[in-house]
Amino acid sequence: YDGATAAAEAAAMCRDRKRSVTLVSATTNPEVINTIRTYCYGTGDEMKIVPAKDGKTDMAALKEMLSKTMYAMASNDTRPVLNGCHFKVSNDSILAVSCDSFKLAKCVVAAPIENQNTDGSDISFSFIIPTKTVNELYKLLRDDERETVRIYMTRKNIVFNIGNLTFFSRLIDGVYIDFDRIIIRQAYKCTTPPEECPVLLKRVELDNLRKHKQPKP
Repeated sequence: YDGATAAAEAAAMCRDRKRSVTLVSATTNPEVINTIRTYCYGTGDEMKIVPAKDGKTDMAALKEMLSKTMYAMASNDTRPVLNGCHFKVSNDSILAVSCDSFKLAKCVVAAPIENQNTDGSDISFSFIIPTKTVNELYKLLRDDERETVRIYMTRKNIVFNIGNLTFFSRLIDGVYIDFDRIIIRQAYKCTTPPEECPVLLKRVELDNLRKHKQPKP
């Protein structure tokens, strides 16, 4: 009973949970990939290769994405999918989105994928990393573009290898909200110098406080 067969049968067991797509890392041993592909062909399931560029991810790029989205994550929302950061990987980009019902942050980074699916289909998979994991991960990442981080992911868990450190976390199970529907496409636009923005925001804040100030008894 070899490891390749064990991996293929483990993937086949996901059918009991009504799963029909098997994601396999491009860094997996080719013999294991071929065995899983054979099992999927026999069961009618679909196998997709999770891309990896040299098996690593740019640490500085990942940290920049987190810095632009993590502030909008919820921490105790009744909808579990909002208590984390949503990532979506496609053929040529990585998308990160977070929303706490009051604000929404979205960041897209161009990242051409060298290792495409063997069947020629488009790459498209997503996952949600919990808020606490994102906060701790951000502290561990550095801004050095020369450094990289290895990422391994299963259906329920994700592992980050940062130098000699291994950081493990569970993923949030669920379907993320339709954030594109929330984003306003048509709106009035105005242009103002960046140095004046803090003053304008402060005036709006004071105006809101006056409107919602409760009268003293």
